[in-house]
Amino acid sequence: MTATADSAGGWTTLPFAGRPARGNVTLRGGKSHAIRAIFLASQAEGISTILQLPLADDVERALKWIEAGGARVKREGDGVEIEGCGGPPRFDNTTFDAGDSAAVLRFGMIWCSAGTGDATITGSEQLNRRPHGEGFQLLRELGVDFRGESLPFLLHARGVRADKVLFTNESTSQFLSGLLLAAPLFQSVPIFSGRRSAKSEFYIHQTSRVLEQFGCEVLWVTSYGPTFMVKGRPRATRVSLEPDASHETIFACVPAILGGSLNITYPAGAARGENPGLSALERAGVAIRFDGIGDREHQIRYSASGRLLRGIELDAQADPDLVPPLAIAAMFAPEPSRFLRVERLQFKESDRLAALRTAIEALGGRAEVEKNATIAESLDLRIWPNPKPRAAQLSVRGDHRLAMAFALAGLAISGVEIDNVRSVAKSMADFFDQLRNAIGHDARVEN
Repeated sequence: MTATADSAGGWTTLPFAGRPARGNVTLRGGKSHAIRAIFLASQAEGISTILQLPLADDVERALKWIEAGGARVKREGDGVEIEGCGGPPRFDNTTFDAGDSAAVLRFGMIWCSAGTGDATITGSEQLNRRPHGEGFQLLRELGVDFRGESLPFLLHARGVRADKVLFTNESTSQFLSGLLLAAPLFQSVPIFSGRRSAKSEFYIHQTSRVLEQFGCEVLWVTSYGPTFMVKGRPRATRVSLEPDASHETIFACVPAILGGSLNITYPAGAARGENPGLSALERAGVAIRFDGIGDREHQIRYSASGRLLRGIELDAQADPDLVPPLAIAAMFAPEPSRFLRVERLQFKESDRLAALRTAIEALGGRAEVEKNATIAESLDLRIWPNPKPRAAQLSVRGDHRLAMAFALAGLAISGVEIDNVRSVAKSMADFFDQLRNAIGHDARVEN
């Protein structure tokens, strides 16, 4: 059951399961953790090893980016060895290309600014359409010499010295993560302060955990708006990557929709954080059980079983990437579901909020976006299921997380089609193979 798009990039009929799941999935590390570890390994003196590297285009972009800045990269099995620069990057009239990866661009533009040399920073047309104004404002705050405020732009880097940096954190947390990851390269020890609480706190916590894996200390005070300080320099180390929370959630949604059960295994040793997506499924009636060590000592395993018994409730502020799979799963819940503070979905690879609403209504459900009752400028998403959903053609808008989420609908509704099926390669090139493993039996593909 491997879904592939035709050469013209047309519509692909998604795999249909039609019966309860009884599968097993083994997850590699997530791209979010991998990209953060790659940028820190590039700063360290000596060789760092990153294990269980995901099959993801964004990760390949990150590796090429640090190579262009002087780090050495060597593939070893399913991992990678990175010999760091022992400090800031150095480059000379170099082009750094982030492709479609916002994380690589937003981390990398600050990383380059802390180095020395002239560079052209660029990326795809899709990436250029995403909001980057906060990043350019941040470069001005840091005193960086650059030309242009869209891709491509020119950078004249001579290092960064800053005592106090104010960040806005309005549309994304990635610029704040980029600041924290590049802080050890700065010529002073700056304090980063924001006017309001950090959004997507899940990813800020992940950034802090990765810095600590490399021997840095992160001080985080939240009394009067978030304030951060990073102490120490990264040391070469061995990193076992934690799985992507969104990928965990996607596969846990398979039994939630189909019934049955699924075992999920991932590498042990990762500094794994709490997954609000799994917690939301558990509250909705799916049994989530952690079994500890798997068949081999370097594995951890947990299981998900049973259909949804209630509607799904999730506050998306901490991690909006969890919303797409849970919103599609909500189509198969016995009662309405509600997702709070989803406004940041509008600023991802696509306008995911609009895309989800369109898809749910095309499948026969009902979706409404409304203002949050207590928080100004926040939006909530409500979903009413239809006991008799229908097949539809769903556009993924070039967005990997939408493609994966819509694939869940195809498991339970025969005849669902999506375009641009290859978009999953951005974060998980083997997604459809893993989806077959999750089902645990041959799925029917209708062409």
